[in-house]
Amino acid sequence: SDIRRDTDPRYFAYAYGELTDICYNVSEAIRAIYDQVGTVVDAGQNQVWARGLLKSETRITINENCMTERADRTLAACIQAILLQQGVTLDVEQLLNEGATVREILSQALPGKALDLTGCTLQQALYYISNGHPVILLTGENTAELLVGYDNYNVTFYSVLDGSYYKMGRNDTAEYVESMGGYLFSYR
Repeated sequence: SDIRRDTDPRYFAYAYGELTDICYNVSEAIRAIYDQVGTVVDAGQNQVWARGLLKSETRITINENCMTERADRTLAACIQAILLQQGVTLDVEQLLNEGATVREILSQALPGKALDLTGCTLQQALYYISNGHPVILLTGENTAELLVGYDNYNVTFYSVLDGSYYKMGRNDTAEYVESMGGYLFSYR
């Protein structure tokens, strides 16, 4: 593992083979080259995002061990779902109770891989789902939704309350993400 990826917080935005921007958060780097054919890499030159590299449709299967009965605490279950995807077990509920943020928990559990996508559009975040990484959408202080798939018309969510998958139209989902402030998190 390249140590620079954990200690150097910069992201490099390339478009048409040229460096166009250096940013300190990934969403800023993505926005800098989104309208161009581009890619974002971290300080270790690991690809973090690329324009146009999306499957036409996908759905990630979520481990049912992350379900919760508490509608007011879905954030912990969503984080747990991502960690279980990577084979990591943590007491997420306790970490949240101690004041840890989504970004802090993901960074602790997945060093060098956690991504705060706040400010990215739904379309930009689909890159991660296309690559097998669920995306968390914060919907409140302790509540969240888990985006796990998409097709040409819909985005698929996973309900941590009952283990079901449900769909929402892409345009409706984009508006929903924006109305929730666009607080998106994933990993690479």
